[in-house]
This record gives sequence, structure tokens and C-alpha cells, in this order.
Amino acid sequence: MSGTLQVAVRLSEQPPAAGNLEAQLTITSMSDNVPIDGLTLQMVPYMPQMHHGTSVTPEVMAQGGGKYLVTNLYLFMPGLWQLKTTVSGAKTDSVDPQFEVQ
Repeated sequence: MSGTLQVAVRLSEQPPAAGNLEAQLTITSMSDNVPIDGLTLQMVPYMPQMHHGTSVTPEVMAQGGGKYLVTNLYLFMPGLWQLKTTVSGAKTDSVDPQFEVQ
């Protein structure tokens, strides 16, 4: 949101299907594309058209090299989903990547 970080999201399934997924977020500095480690990510899956999220809290594990693995990502129905993500640590920001679930 602030324009200081760049976040790339890769899902375990393409196209993503309803159910339990994994995602990998790669976080780099927007200015020099350097991977950023040591961050804490809090993620809330949210379905904007339905005005609800899920009852399951995703788990985020740092993998090094600016990569963060998200497990327990339960997207239980088809439609547009957002991953409302707050980043804290050496850099603070937020990002809401979105995608369609089949």
C-alpha cells in the first residue's frame, strides 16, 4: 500500500480451487528489488463480495530469501478472494492481493 514493498504471490494450485491451499509470498524492496527477511506477516482471507472471511487462521513461516510460506489457507467457496496481509518488522506495510477461486 505504501509503495515501498513489492509482493509476489504464488498459489499451490493454478487455477486455485476451493479448499485448503498453500501460498508463497516473495517480498522485495520496491526501490532495489532486494529480498526482505525477518518480517512478520498477519493474513486474513476475505471475500469482499460476500463480506466474510474464513474461520481458519492461516499460518505463515519465513523461508529465507524474502519468501514466506502460507499454510492452512482455507478458501471454502468459489469467487473473488483477498489475502488482507499486514507486514511488520524492519518494514511496515499492508497488501491485499486478490484472485478468483474456481
